[in-house]
Amino acid sequence: MSFESVGRARQSPPDSGNLQSDLVTENVSRKSDWFFRESTPYFRRPLRARVKKSIVQTVSLAAATLLLPNNAATASAAGPDQAGIEFFEQKIRPVLVEHCYKCHSKDSEKIKGGLRLDTRDGLLKGGDTGPALIAGDVEKSLLIKAVRYTDEDLRMPPRKSGGKLSDEQIADLEAWIRMGAPDPRASDAVIQEGPPLSDPEKVRNHWAFKLIRSNPKE
Repeated sequence: MSFESVGRARQSPPDSGNLQSDLVTENVSRKSDWFFRESTPYFRRPLRARVKKSIVQTVSLAAATLLLPNNAATASAAGPDQAGIEFFEQKIRPVLVEHCYKCHSKDSEKIKGGLRLDTRDGLLKGGDTGPALIAGDVEKSLLIKAVRYTDEDLRMPPRKSGGKLSDEQIADLEAWIRMGAPDPRASDAVIQEGPPLSDPEKVRNHWAFKLIRSNPKE
């Protein structure tokens, strides 16, 4: 080989295929070095420690998932809205206590028609003629039919117990049912002992409604 041919060989550009291969090899080498550098501390740990950490991470993730708020479940647990509860306490409960509990509560001598109106469950279950109300449906609620006096065989309260409710009271009952009949009253299973609710005077005089007074000075 002449000196001229050797000079041309030295001056000729490197093969592009070999250059690309060298770059790929160098890149893989760098990534491999990084992987082993980063992962070595983990793999140096005892197997038991690695398994324990994995279990803890899995349990933590599951717990975090369970603690995420569920809108539907939260709304169900929250129950009736506060405005509905206030409406019931101010407009509905007093009417039921004064005009209905005497014949339709757990303190009645005889529960007429098998109907209880002193719990939400009692209203929804109803008595001999079926549910007393259909939440959200005024016209299908027997309670409204009874207080309107549109059926001679179904009138509440009866005339001998004070007669028909006022138009305002009936309108309040209709509005209450239309809003879904919000009712915070508990079932019999969790009702606290106390004076008969059918007797407003005893309720007012119950110790729970008395002011707490300090002991007189000696």
